[in-house]
Amino acid sequence: SGLLTFSYSKSWATLILKRGFPAIPLFFMVFVLYNTDKYMINYFFGPARAGLYGLAAQFAFIITMLSSAFITPFYPFLYDNLNNGNLRKVVIVTSSYMLLLGITGLAIYLLAPIGFRYFIAPKFYPSLYYLPFLIVGQFFYSAYMILGGLVYYKRQNNVYYFIAPMVILFTIAINYYLLSTLKISQFAYTSALSYLFCFIVLAFFYRREVRKGLVILSRSGFKFIN
Repeated sequence: SGLLTFSYSKSWATLILKRGFPAIPLFFMVFVLYNTDKYMINYFFGPARAGLYGLAAQFAFIITMLSSAFITPFYPFLYDNLNNGNLRKVVIVTSSYMLLLGITGLAIYLLAPIGFRYFIAPKFYPSLYYLPFLIVGQFFYSAYMILGGLVYYKRQNNVYYFIAPMVILFTIAINYYLLSTLKISQFAYTSALSYLFCFIVLAFFYRREVRKGLVILSRSGFKFIN
């Protein structure tokens, strides 16, 4: 009855491909960040150590879950306020959120030993050794996700063609160097350094916006928004 029709727009298809293809290297970057340390620990130190490390990573992953929940409504909020020139509101909300994540990370670090004592067998207690740096790594990844909103707002998705290979190479190199060459026992160094580098690279691309945000924060003073 003519209710179903087929139409094709070359301009829309081109736009979709242009915006979507940068997500491919981004996907590989996230995959490498999440898995390289675990794979290399398993290879160089065995599955038992990798299991302990993975258990600690599950506790640190709580921060990422909070970030994922926050980032879904944050991007529309970010775009709307940037369009209206409300940069100060964006800066204060973002700072409040990062402070909340910092408090959450500290709470996880302080409460995890209690959880291990009452709910987890003593043989898994060494997992706590890795927890602080894993929390730091997830904190910087959350900061990276906030800056990622600028990529889409400015329609600069192609930046991932440069960022993703840099982060992938650094992550693999730092893991191999620390775990294979130095054979460090604090495996979580690799996670913290990888996520920190990921944040630094994106912050460098948007250093003007970061600098402007810091100036606004210093002038307005820090306070929470209800």
